[in-house]
Amino acid sequence: MYQPAHHRFEVADAAAQLAELAARAPATLVTLGADGLRASILPMLFEPGHGLGILRGHLARPNPQWRDIDP
Repeated sequence: MYQPAHHRFEVADAAAQLAELAARAPATLVTLGADGLRASILPMLFEPGHGLGILRGHLARPNPQWRDIDP
């Protein structure tokens, strides 16, 4: 993540903060597809390790938004 030169937004333990955020708040996925903008609320899981860790979200197959991001 970009950190401005003034370091105002740095945190001591970024992985712990990501884990807390994933446990408390869902993510909003916004995509632009052929039908325009779509937004979905995604539950998030945090997996520690791999640098700062990995945030994983879930988008259900019946949700047509997955077609906007399918390669």
